[in-house]
Amino acid sequence: MSDVPELRELVRGVAERTVRRRRRWLALRLAMPAAVAAGAAGVVLAGGDRHRDEVPAVTTPAPTETAAPNPFTPSRRDPSTPAATLDEARAEAQRTLGIFRRPPRASDRLAERPKPNLRLVPQRVDWSLARRVKRRDNFEEYLMPGLWDGKPGLCTVARSRGRTFGVSCSPGFPTLASPMWSRTKAPRGAPPIYFLLFPDGVERITLHLKSGAQVQRRVRDNRLEFQQRGLDEITWRDTTGREYRKRLVI
Repeated sequence: MSDVPELRELVRGVAERTVRRRRRWLALRLAMPAAVAAGAAGVVLAGGDRHRDEVPAVTTPAPTETAAPNPFTPSRRDPSTPAATLDEARAEAQRTLGIFRRPPRASDRLAERPKPNLRLVPQRVDWSLARRVKRRDNFEEYLMPGLWDGKPGLCTVARSRGRTFGVSCSPGFPTLASPMWSRTKAPRGAPPIYFLLFPDGVERITLHLKSGAQVQRRVRDNRLEFQQRGLDEITWRDTTGREYRKRLVI
């Protein structure tokens, strides 16, 4: 059968739109357990003692990083480019995220290893580096390196009441200028829930509220989760002192 360029472009467009929808679903799913667990309490989910983590932010002028390309853009691999291996995905994940360099804990182990939902794009998961990043009541979320269409990236899987399900992968890793993030509406009028995944080198972020107030949150194991009403934007710095900023608006 002859190659029809218009048909090929149509199929590529459908695949990329499908992956973009799955990427949004993946980011929202990382925050969904917190939305269910938060309820009406409206507590801060950043971990640790609230008074230790919430301190007035003190900032000094520093160069601000300009916008960078989104590392999670779901574009298919050029067929002429060789596919990456799981070893390469594992190495890149360990270079980027310290959570993958720490020794595994008992809570990181998964007895079940379901297959990803391949659909239009082939995916592979490196289960050897599974790390639990969330636990809310009976719901747990795990993060692993993997491949999406032969491109290194991150995969997630959920576990609830003894059942493991929902394996999904996406290309790319968080960068200093573009962390992975999600914003989820909390139930019963509680403040929205934010989840962020940073690469190594970020220890705290500053929340800039619409009221003009500023507070800090501490990043642990590359991740941060918190509830906050009236958030305008966030800023953070790398180890050189360079400042980055982002508005968490979907």
